[in-house]
Amino acid sequence: MHWRQQILCLPLVCLFLGTAQADTPPRRPSFRNDVMPVFFRAGCNAGTCHGSARGKDGFQLSLFGYDPAGDYRRVVNEMVGRRVNLALPEQSLLLLKATGKVPHTGGKLFTAESDLYQTLLAWIVAGAPDDEDEVAEVTGISLSEKNLVFETSGKVQPLRVTARYSDGSSRDVTELARFFSNNASTADIDADGVITARGPGDTNVFARFSRFTEGAEVIVLPPAEGFIWPNPPANTFIDKLVFDRLEKLRIVPSGLSDDETFLRRVTLDLIARPPTPAEYQAFMADPAADKRDRKIDALLADKAFADVWTTVWSEHLRIVGGSYAPPGTLVKSADVFQKWIKKQMQEGRPLNEFVAEMVAASGSNLTDPQTNLYTMLVHSPRIDSKALAADFSQLFLGIQIQCAECHNHPFDRWTMDDYYSFTSFFTGIERVNGIEPRERRIFFDTASAPAKHLVDGRPMPPRVLGGEKPVAAGNDPRKALAAWLTAPENRLFRENLANRVWAQLMGRGVVDPVDDIRVSNPPSNEPLYTALGDRLAELNFDLRGLVRDICRSRVYQLS
Repeated sequence: MHWRQQILCLPLVCLFLGTAQADTPPRRPSFRNDVMPVFFRAGCNAGTCHGSARGKDGFQLSLFGYDPAGDYRRVVNEMVGRRVNLALPEQSLLLLKATGKVPHTGGKLFTAESDLYQTLLAWIVAGAPDDEDEVAEVTGISLSEKNLVFETSGKVQPLRVTARYSDGSSRDVTELARFFSNNASTADIDADGVITARGPGDTNVFARFSRFTEGAEVIVLPPAEGFIWPNPPANTFIDKLVFDRLEKLRIVPSGLSDDETFLRRVTLDLIARPPTPAEYQAFMADPAADKRDRKIDALLADKAFADVWTTVWSEHLRIVGGSYAPPGTLVKSADVFQKWIKKQMQEGRPLNEFVAEMVAASGSNLTDPQTNLYTMLVHSPRIDSKALAADFSQLFLGIQIQCAECHNHPFDRWTMDDYYSFTSFFTGIERVNGIEPRERRIFFDTASAPAKHLVDGRPMPPRVLGGEKPVAAGNDPRKALAAWLTAPENRLFRENLANRVWAQLMGRGVVDPVDDIRVSNPPSNEPLYTALGDRLAELNFDLRGLVRDICRSRVYQLS
């Protein structure tokens, strides 16, 4: 660039960098921390635009910016002198298309007066540099409000977004974030983060920046006129948490169900059949105040209760046999697996021990039934480590990490690093033929290579989700996985199991669907969701104990 052009463009750099002290050199624009957020805010790297699998109109960016090195190469080194014009920065296609000065399928994204434009221009004027050294990474975001209550529709509230960085700094990124609402008919949020109350109800609004999404709960109250809280009795912690929520929303709960309704409901839920005439007559004739509690205990002791939960877990674990079995399924192993599950349910084995034994299992599918987790969960003639990683996370943690296979999860915190590190727990699983034709022996080959990252081919040693360090090499990593997964302090595990029990009895999870827990699909009652998980751990993962608590609650017994 000619020296006169550099002098003329210098004010643009100063505008972008802000006022600096005379003895402080101006900071050079960062491609990762300044330029890529512009692509994100403008929607350039969204799945409907250049972030799609094949890009758009000959130009591709990584979805939501998961591959900054690749994005820099495509922006600067492809179509040299056109997308980025260092000689005439304002003639860069990057700017001309975004401002609508030349035809652009995506239309006009921002004006030449906007901060987004000035950021890109300042970067190009500076020579369109890549980040030479390590730059601070975004480690999380926070919102100025986490819970909002609007008394009437039409009220507005701006939301601010702050990003935290690995060097300890923070930055207001409201103008670079993107916003969305789970229910715009209750509360909408515009591109600038301004929330508008639309109608009575509760919902969540979200902000996303970098790879992080955070939400805020928004309640828009119905008119208070005529609302009288009946103050129903709270039999359990469940009642208190649910009634607190309903009172806050100005929703009056229904009354207590009559004995006939309760008896039919609880009998169907716990042992999967209606009450017999004799059971009905005995219950209706019983005048005792505690007859409902005693009925619950009797049903929990019924052998049919174990049958019901054997069926529930058989569905979760995809046990199929006979003419319904897909190719690769061994009917005898399905039978021994189901019998093993039934024994665990009959004996009331703690759910965390039940899961841990399956996860770390090795041996014969016929004599070590718990190994059939690896023959049934994924019905395939060969072990598929990616399918196992996806199904494990969905079943035992309630999360869907498969969204992070090709890009960082767009609506949760999971990254591609998380996905491939978790997949490595299963890359060494082997399934070989045994002595008889129907036998398969399951073991982990400790010499196997870990999964490789899709973007750069890096080997990704096994690491638990949310963990910082990989597990020690040289041993079967599934043992470490089982220990972490089923530990009482693992909130993801205990809350997922408790939510599944709640959904089985109440027809809908506190998080629904139960296998799609994420930041952008929060609990309908977060204190209840947390308390159910805590209670399950407190009960030493006793299934019957949690079922008893739920069925004894007034909430379960409402009409």
